[in-house]
Amino acid sequence: MMNHKNRARANTGLHNKTLALIPNVRVTALVHDIDQNKYALELKFRKVGGGSESLLVPRAALGRPGDVVKDLLNAGALLPNDPQSAVGFVTDALKQPPEHEVATTRRGGWHEQGFLGRGWTTVKSTKQLRLLANSSVDECLGLTSGDLESWLNGLREPCLNSDILTVGIGLPFAGALLELAGEDEGAILHLRGESSGGKSLTGRALQSVFGRARKSDLATFDITDRALEELCFARNDLAVVFDEEGRNKGSQHQRRERRRVIAFTVPSGRGMMRSVKAAQDSGLANLTWKLFALSSGETPLDDQPGDRRVAGEKVRHIDIEIPGRETGGIFNLVEGSPEKKRREAARLAALVEDTIADNHGVAIRVFAEKLAAQRDALKERIGNIVAAFIKHVHADTDAWERRFASKFGLIAAALILAAGFGVAPVDKEHAKRCVVRVYRLARRSALSVEERTASLLQRLREAVKDERRFPKVEKGDALPTNLKNQAWGFKRTDREHGAFIAIDPVQFREMIGSGPAAESVLEYLTSKQSVILGVGGKRRRQIAVQGFDRVGRSRWICLREQSFEGVTTARS
Repeated sequence: MMNHKNRARANTGLHNKTLALIPNVRVTALVHDIDQNKYALELKFRKVGGGSESLLVPRAALGRPGDVVKDLLNAGALLPNDPQSAVGFVTDALKQPPEHEVATTRRGGWHEQGFLGRGWTTVKSTKQLRLLANSSVDECLGLTSGDLESWLNGLREPCLNSDILTVGIGLPFAGALLELAGEDEGAILHLRGESSGGKSLTGRALQSVFGRARKSDLATFDITDRALEELCFARNDLAVVFDEEGRNKGSQHQRRERRRVIAFTVPSGRGMMRSVKAAQDSGLANLTWKLFALSSGETPLDDQPGDRRVAGEKVRHIDIEIPGRETGGIFNLVEGSPEKKRREAARLAALVEDTIADNHGVAIRVFAEKLAAQRDALKERIGNIVAAFIKHVHADTDAWERRFASKFGLIAAALILAAGFGVAPVDKEHAKRCVVRVYRLARRSALSVEERTASLLQRLREAVKDERRFPKVEKGDALPTNLKNQAWGFKRTDREHGAFIAIDPVQFREMIGSGPAAESVLEYLTSKQSVILGVGGKRRRQIAVQGFDRVGRSRWICLREQSFEGVTTARS
């Protein structure tokens, strides 16, 4: 026999079941699409078989209730069976005022003084602001799993052993700073090297900052122009990854042209401009964005003889060679034998894999909330960090050098702020060191170091013939007084190294044109064993020579005689 409680539950269940069979449509929101400046109505309705869903219809549909009925029926709405009754039912529903107002956009990132993400926002507005997902272009954006502490703990050791991984994770944070720094142009860092060196893993770790990070979630170079624009638009104020340049199709010329299009489109922040009439179609709207990007491939971007990229492309799409697998790949800071480096690299890569599989999309919200809370106060600090970085790498004397270095300066600022906010897996000092090292690595590739070196050696071949520029000054001798303001260095021979020339580092830099370029050439000459190193492997030797306008045991760049084939040096 059914007691009172069971009878009440049965009656309640029957009542709820009966309610579910009663047609119900209501206008839940007036929706303003701020991308297209168009208005729509959000309708919520009961479905056949139970449950409820929402449907967006143009606001003009108020005058066409019959069309709304068709849309609702096609969406599975529960409506009166009689067509005329269904139209009357929907007409009455449309007469009710919206319950609230909503603004929507497909462009995330900064809006007014706040930051908009998928499912969350720091924007304070009278209208609720929503980010619409374009699942066909960017399904993974905003998908979250796990927690921030687990993400940080899992990535800390790998980042402490990798310059590249640390910088890669900093790119989405840097993308969020472009607006605050007053910068319109981002950059693409291109990781190139042999397969299984950690390039794709870096891209996935980057993407885990703001969304799901499976291998299949990464875009490739095999992407249409419009999809490229839509992906960048969706990732505004964040970052995008283009994996596997090898997926680039077509002839050599076609592949080169595709790289060029990506290089100029992505950092520029603007897609193809269409006519006013064409842009009225939401699928062809003109799109803009600000972001950083990461791309990867096995060959240099300048991969064919004579196929030299212009300076404007090189400052937008920055080539970075990562170490080979035998030396740890992206885990360049691991120490030990080659075998130990390989084992450690494999262990650290597995740690990254496990971490980002279970924890992703959790860091960017905390970072954005902290930025938004201090937005105006942080603008000056960001500018100061970037300026200090440019000065530190001696890139403050040339417009192109400043522009190139500023990209890395902004990444450094982003990682420094993220570390301060508790959302970076490394501290500020490690972050700065990583960015400086990656910058120098990138700078070597930006302009042909071989060409700069050849030019330098040609100039030195002529200069060493001139006794005023490079007089012989053996150990214990002094520079002749009349050459004090003319000499660039001196010639010398010793038992250990044989004949060499010593060049004033300032003159060395002036002959090449900039501090960063000079460091690249010096590193290249060192790799060719043309440089006589100082104590502790330093590239500048300490030598005391009287007569030069320098104090104490000054440092010199010392190049072996073999560097100047065909030149008569100190042995003659």
